[in-house]
Amino acid sequence: NTKTRDMSNPNNRMFEEFLRFVDKIAPTWFVFENVYGLTKFKNGEENIQNHIENRFRHIGYTVKSKILYASDFGVPQRRNRLFIVGNRNGIDFEFPKEFDYSVSVDEAISDLPVLENGEIQMKGEYTVPFEQASPYAQFMRQKSKAPTQNIVSRNKDYVVERYKYIGQGENWSSIPDHLMGNYADKKRCHSGIYKRLIGSKPSVVISNYRKSMLIHPHQDRGLSVREAARLQSFPDDFIFEGPVSYVQQQIGNAVPPLLAKAVMKKILTYK
Repeated sequence: NTKTRDMSNPNNRMFEEFLRFVDKIAPTWFVFENVYGLTKFKNGEENIQNHIENRFRHIGYTVKSKILYASDFGVPQRRNRLFIVGNRNGIDFEFPKEFDYSVSVDEAISDLPVLENGEIQMKGEYTVPFEQASPYAQFMRQKSKAPTQNIVSRNKDYVVERYKYIGQGENWSSIPDHLMGNYADKKRCHSGIYKRLIGSKPSVVISNYRKSMLIHPHQDRGLSVREAARLQSFPDDFIFEGPVSYVQQQIGNAVPPLLAKAVMKKILTYK
């Protein structure tokens, strides 16, 4: 939370619990992941990232850290996160090399159902035969016969009207002033609000995509649960549990599985 980036907020000390578990369980390896902002966070004069790494060293771990971009590892999303990897064997870990390709939003979701604002299809149909889908979509569909959880939150009519003015890559600033009357100061809107995804590029960060009003690249609506899951690299047979608002937050908070896989595959190369 940008308003409480100090150690007076107990939520900013959750890394202490991670450290405690590693200290008690003493695994051979651990992987610590957090937002990029942690690299800028300070406790007084000390950088928190350095503080955490030194704490791991104090309990016997060799650590390496790096900012990784999910889009460099087959995830159709430009998501950057801090990874700290540690081991008890004194190994000088090297992070995996970036892939030589990226996956676009269209490649990721264009075979999923065409939906309306507020529509719910708990079990839909793919719009493209498996053989004609992109390699990424085929990978997502390997264990699934039909796309599930095609759930779009219902937005007010005036919100959908705003969507119509926003082109790919554009945001709230493209909305006419007469449709933004409920904003006290339109200029204070975050750049990620009312962002329409660019079909030919990886997505922007999927956080809580409903709250930020992320817009489908070709349809005037928000993203469905399954589309957001695809952009995070969750396969289609993965079912999310709980109320829709919880599911949306789960997806936004998750480490993209394909990014996690790349890191773990590299760890497994060390004997």
